[in-house]
Amino acid sequence: MKWVAEKRRPFVIVKDSQFVLLMKTRRSGYRLPSAVTVARDVKHIFVEMCQRISTMLKVISTYLFVYPSHHPHRMLTVR
Repeated sequence: MKWVAEKRRPFVIVKDSQFVLLMKTRRSGYRLPSAVTVARDVKHIFVEMCQRISTMLKVISTYLFVYPSHHPHRMLTVR
């Protein structure tokens, strides 16, 4: 239910009769997940993305070094 998450729709929209009709227009056998399932999946994806971002930020290292002028400078390196 990518659309529900990206468009910030309430999870209970999957119970709305007009929404169900729209989703089943092209595929009559399509089974919509429950609002609880959508909420659980969105939360799981959120946690997973937070972990990925955390890992990416840990890869960025900050080094402090001094030029011959003895002024400290910061340099970011990305591995």
